[in-house]
Amino acid sequence: MQRVPAVRFDVAAGRVVERPDTLAVEEPLEIRVDGRSVVTTMRTPGEDVDLAIGLLLAEGLLRTADEVR
Repeated sequence: MQRVPAVRFDVAAGRVVERPDTLAVEEPLEIRVDGRSVVTTMRTPGEDVDLAIGLLLAEGLLRTADEVR
């Protein structure tokens, strides 16, 4: 999450309101296996290790999470 200036449209009142708002951010995550890039995915930062392990398990590049060093 990131606090940024934002323009909001209040449809009910028919006006524009400018004020800070909290927005979700996305950033790229490059996943490497043995130093080799396997995939780059977009994600909301946090829990990156769990995301990488889950993706590698789902794609069949890992048989179990115990294979992670």
